[in-house]
Amino acid sequence: MARFWWLVLGILLLVVSCGPPPSPAPPVKNPPVEQKKEKNDKKEKTSPKPENSFKHLEYVFWKGGRVRWVVRADQAYRFRTRLEMTNPRIVSRERTGLHLRARRGVYFFSRRLFFFQGKVVLHTPDKGTLYTRTLYYRPEEEKLSGDQPLLLKDRGMVLHGVGFEYDLKTGKLRIFKQSRVEFHA
Repeated sequence: MARFWWLVLGILLLVVSCGPPPSPAPPVKNPPVEQKKEKNDKKEKTSPKPENSFKHLEYVFWKGGRVRWVVRADQAYRFRTRLEMTNPRIVSRERTGLHLRARRGVYFFSRRLFFFQGKVVLHTPDKGTLYTRTLYYRPEEEKLSGDQPLLLKDRGMVLHGVGFEYDLKTGKLRIFKQSRVEFHA
């Protein structure tokens, strides 16, 4: 009986060793579960859905233990890279009489840049009131700038131009092109 089992085992080994080699399994690039996870990660990065939303936002910027700016907005939406605001109003606590309002504002965290658009009105303490469509504010450089047509009103003077730069440190306002001045009594 033992010889019989040895014979069956020998035949099985012979059949297995003489057959074609087993085909290798195709390499798996990414398991299906990981592929789905990657797709979800991509959606999260480009998702238009905000992380947080606020009504009646009030945010205060501090520097050296002193208040620099107070930002107020009717609504705000915080995304991963930016903060979008509707009807933002900004008041400077460093320079009396300097404040700004617009229909829409965006603060880009990585670039530390404010962008305002839609009926932007900038009140300055020494240069009057400036009206334009877009305005950029770089807090680190303490400069306000724009490249759109503008209107500046100050004590009977009306100035039309395109593009400007306003230095908050010195109070100097530069109009870039197409300046036209009108005087009204």
